[in-house]
Amino acid sequence: MRTNEQDKAKLAEQDHEGMTMTTDQPTISENPIDLARFSLSACDRVRIEMPPLSDVTEDDIDAQLFAYVANAPKDSPIKTLGDLDDAWVKANLPMYESIGEVRNAIRASLTKETTVAFDEIRYAKCAEALIERLEGDIPVAVIEAHAETVRARTEEAARAQGVSLARYLEDAHMTSEQYEASLLDEARREIALNIALDKMVEVTATTVPNAELTEYLACEDPARFLEELRESGKVEQARKAAARVKVMRRVIETAEVETEGDES
Repeated sequence: MRTNEQDKAKLAEQDHEGMTMTTDQPTISENPIDLARFSLSACDRVRIEMPPLSDVTEDDIDAQLFAYVANAPKDSPIKTLGDLDDAWVKANLPMYESIGEVRNAIRASLTKETTVAFDEIRYAKCAEALIERLEGDIPVAVIEAHAETVRARTEEAARAQGVSLARYLEDAHMTSEQYEASLLDEARREIALNIALDKMVEVTATTVPNAELTEYLACEDPARFLEELRESGKVEQARKAAARVKVMRRVIETAEVETEGDES
């Protein structure tokens, strides 16, 4: 299960190539939001602090390789990392020619994981910066209605992993009361981010023509996706979602970033 700190219910899900969004994600509730009741305290680039991006070290790679040592059978000659030589690689990892290739592959994988995690943190911090700029009160009924959507999504994710709600709460160190409060907090945050993005779309007059919708919305078959949108009458809903993604990408790309602990 993802936690709030990992931004488990992001407005837009990110992949390694950039931000994507599903067309149904922006639907907060059946209660419409009057954007005229809200404003932004600022519309310039956001300012965030990020942890330093750590390089993958040889120790990190060794830690990954040690799993082969730890899981080796008792009668195996593999007792230390030094025993993982080219001969072992050819016998056990035939897709590689040498231990050097294996180390390089691990380095590439860890670097990718680190970069993705770093991008997720950047997204979350930019999102919070936008939410802090939002001025206006979200109706309680809207928050409560969306909290049920958050509940369904959270509990479905738990079931998909074979975890009961009780086990989920135990692992998250939450009481049932804390869980209920977290649903409301997450619902409020998601709604606030959507509204902030909609206000940014207004201020920046951001538009997304039909031909560009699939640049911002996740789909496997762009042509079929657009056809389904037209058939279901959801083109404008998709355009609204795409505009949010387009603005959020711009917010992330233009953010002023300071490194945590950097006094220079």
